[in-house]
Amino acid sequence: MVAARAQAGEEAAKEKRSATQNLINFRTIGTRVKLNQDFNKLRKSLYGKLGEIQHAHKLGSGWAESFFLQDSTEEIGLSQLDKKIGAVTAELDALKKQREALATQEAKIAAQRAQAAQQEKKAQLEALQKLKADLAAQEAALLSELSEG
Repeated sequence: MVAARAQAGEEAAKEKRSATQNLINFRTIGTRVKLNQDFNKLRKSLYGKLGEIQHAHKLGSGWAESFFLQDSTEEIGLSQLDKKIGAVTAELDALKKQREALATQEAKIAAQRAQAAQQEKKAQLEALQKLKADLAAQEAALLSELSEG
């Protein structure tokens, strides 16, 4: 029973690690990255077409750029930095809690495995001791028969 629970816990931990890795892959090398690359290709192509229109119709400089979001020249204020730091700190705290929970779960699984192995060894020992006692009884019976005969 303990071994079955340990196995279920181990499988759940493996599934969680797999899901976490899949999310990391999605964000770094998966569909999300491909979507961003495709979007950037489209954006550059559109910018090129707008540039052609700008030159063909002799529109003012910056006309093609006006279709795209421009970077703000404003400097980030102290309150904005504090908000960003707060968000990152909250994320870090959440990750630390997640790590602690996972470490606790893995420690429980290891303890359950050790306990299951210990119980299995005890069961094997008891079976061997019973077998030894049965063999000793058979030996005694045979010796008794031989001494009578």
